[in-house]
Amino acid sequence: MRKIAPGWLWLDNYDYSDRGRIWVIWNPVYTHIILESMSAQFIHTTVQIKASNLTFAFTIVYGLHTQSDKRGLWNDLRSIHIQQQEQWLDMGDYNAIRAVEDRVNGGTPTKSELRDLNEFLEDTKMTTLRASGREYTWTNGHTYNTIDWGLVNARWMMAMALHELFIMDPRCFDHSPMSLYLAQDEDTSLRPFKFLNHVAGHEKFPKTIEEMWSKMRGRCRMADIWRNLKHVKKAMKHLNATEFGGVEKRINSC
Repeated sequence: MRKIAPGWLWLDNYDYSDRGRIWVIWNPVYTHIILESMSAQFIHTTVQIKASNLTFAFTIVYGLHTQSDKRGLWNDLRSIHIQQQEQWLDMGDYNAIRAVEDRVNGGTPTKSELRDLNEFLEDTKMTTLRASGREYTWTNGHTYNTIDWGLVNARWMMAMALHELFIMDPRCFDHSPMSLYLAQDEDTSLRPFKFLNHVAGHEKFPKTIEEMWSKMRGRCRMADIWRNLKHVKKAMKHLNATEFGGVEKRINSC
């Protein structure tokens, strides 16, 4: 590490796994990371981005290969979810697929293979980040699987700027690296959204809502719903500002 990234800091889980399956590496000039907990299958941290004062929970996952070996991982992630009070990004190699379409040229997935990840998402109401780039995240040259995921909780979807997970070229590896760009130029603080009744009575209101909601695409996943709610929220604020802004001055000038 001193040769590859001098001055950087890192965490690993060699104390829980002889192979040290997970490394977390960061530049302390820009980022501060606090270790919260770890096991053979995950490292759970709190990340602070210094430039923007952005703080969120970040769990890095390396799921073992069998369902029985991963049982402890799902239990641990559920426990973290119960205690989680802030934005949470849960990302890595889960060795789990969500749907039949997530595997090509391999054996047909069984119901039990699809169960654990989908039940976790249902129980916690977390959602998968929209991904672009390569369609599958792992291959042995014959079989193609999507087994690497970026999961986020509701607080993340409501508070964070619009973002997208990018699946990169694996080059000589069997897994494709995942890259997530965090926009730094938007306010990420949690503030309550106030629905103003007078906006709903404006003639432009129905068309504005229809235009924003029509941005939905794909399979109507929960991520699409959250994304469209953010579009609607922004559009309603704009409508209120343009049509009702400075109303007191307008009245006084009449």
